[in-house]
Amino acid sequence: MPRIPLHGARHTALSLMEKAGVPISIISKWAGHYDVRFTYSVYVHAEQEDLAEGTAALGAIYKVN
Repeated sequence: MPRIPLHGARHTALSLMEKAGVPISIISKWAGHYDVRFTYSVYVHAEQEDLAEGTAALGAIYKVN
């Protein structure tokens, strides 16, 4: 198992909270951040699967197969 520094675990926790649908305002407050823009820019990152899910959701809106 790879070693994950404590700060890396923090990034992972905040990103997983965002993926689970926790509002960014809650995530930011939980992390002790003053501004949600900081939380988004530093801790929440879109992965390839997130982009695919976004594309699928947009396709569902327009009923594209």
